[in-house]
Amino acid sequence: MRYVAFIVVAICTFVIGVISHSVVRLTADKVVGIAPVSQLRQDKLHRLYEAAGMSGDYSLLTAVHDRFLCIGWDDSLDARLVNDETDTYCVERDGSVRPPLFRADKSKFDALLKGHIAWSIENLEFVESVKNPRAAREYVATHLPR
Repeated sequence: MRYVAFIVVAICTFVIGVISHSVVRLTADKVVGIAPVSQLRQDKLHRLYEAAGMSGDYSLLTAVHDRFLCIGWDDSLDARLVNDETDTYCVERDGSVRPPLFRADKSKFDALLKGHIAWSIENLEFVESVKNPRAAREYVATHLPR
């Protein structure tokens, strides 16, 4: 009797596994082409960085760079870099203060910069769209959070 129960459990487990695999495979086929949220956020950051660089405007590139130094844990650019006489820090929209990435966790900023050349090669259509300095400035003005 135990032997029969073991076989039944093994067959049921196998069937459930096959069905689960099929469901996951069918579901995955339907969502192909939808990028994860983190990838979309990284794409937005690369677009801003590229457009700022293509603008030819050093002050605009510096402003974007400074915002990147205050990038949030969720890749948001809501905080602003503040340099006063005694310190450099990031101020969030709610007024809270935290250290900039070059003091806290520089890895996120470094990873963005290291991956930017590869991103640019993969996104030549966007690069072409902001090759005009005016179009690049307009892109940054439209997409950089205020």
